[in-house]
Amino acid sequence: MEDVTKLKLIHYAIFLIPIPSSESDLAKFSSLRLLALRTDPSLFGSTYARELAFTPEIWRSSLDLDGRVTFVVSDDERGGKWIGTMSLLGPDALRNIPHDIPKEILRRGELFNVVGLWVHPDHRGQGLGSRLVRAGFDYVKNYSRGSMEDISMDNKLCIEKLVMLKASKDNEGARALYAKEGFLEWEDGDAAWMIRTVS
Repeated sequence: MEDVTKLKLIHYAIFLIPIPSSESDLAKFSSLRLLALRTDPSLFGSTYARELAFTPEIWRSSLDLDGRVTFVVSDDERGGKWIGTMSLLGPDALRNIPHDIPKEILRRGELFNVVGLWVHPDHRGQGLGSRLVRAGFDYVKNYSRGSMEDISMDNKLCIEKLVMLKASKDNEGARALYAKEGFLEWEDGDAAWMIRTVS
C-alpha cells in the first residue's frame, strides 16, 4: 500500500495538508483554489468572485473542517509549488454540512465525497488526477471512526465505505477519469453521481 503522506511521482509529491493548517499552507491552498476557480470555472460549484471575498477565517474553517482531508500535488522541480488538489469530505463532515446527496446513496454505507479535484493545465496528462484519487482510496481504506467494539457483529459485516462525487454530464474528461478508477455512474438530472466501494 502507498503511503498517502508523501507519494513521489517523477518530480511530484502528493501529501495531506496537516490539520490544523499552518498560515503558510492556508495561503498556498487559497491561492491554488482561486487559480483553479479562475482557470476552470465550469468545473466547480463555487465562483472565483465568491471565494476571492473569503477572509482568512473562512478559508481556515473550510480547510480545517472536522471530517475533511485535503490532498495536494506539489512540483518538486519548481521548489515544491502546489499545482493540484483534491479534498475528501468524510462521514463527520457530511453530517454537519448541507448537501444534495440522493437518499439512495446515503443508505448504502459510510460515505466519502470527493470535492475540488483540480490539476493545473500545465501538469495534466501525467496521471496526477488518478494519483490523487488513489491517494483518497488509500485514506478511506485506513479510515476508522472509533472502536469497532461498539458495533454488533451483524453490522460489522455490512458497513461499506463508499467514495462518491458529483460530476457534470458535460465534463466528459473527469467522468472518464473516474470511470477508469472504478467509479460507476448514478444519474441524477444534469449531473452524474459516481460511486465506488472501497475495501
